[in-house]
Amino acid sequence: MRKIASISEPTNGIVRLMIHNDDNGTYLFGYAKIEDCGAEWDEWYESEMQAMEAGLQAYGVKSSEWTEIPNPEPNCQQDWINPVRLKGRSN
Repeated sequence: MRKIASISEPTNGIVRLMIHNDDNGTYLFGYAKIEDCGAEWDEWYESEMQAMEAGLQAYGVKSSEWTEIPNPEPNCQQDWINPVRLKGRSN
């Protein structure tokens, strides 16, 4: 599962975060919009706990503020909430 959280006091233009776990570790994405969109940046962590700690330290997001959302569908962008595929991909 992925997790999202809104930032109560936006920092450096970032208003929302997302965590996505995969076989290689955990990604923390930062967004400049509340609406579904591509991330402004991403960071990689070895574990979800490390990503959540980074969200807490940099943006004040507590563990209770994260909401679970479904994982992306196959071949879709992992940083979008709704299914989005890049033009030119075969699937």
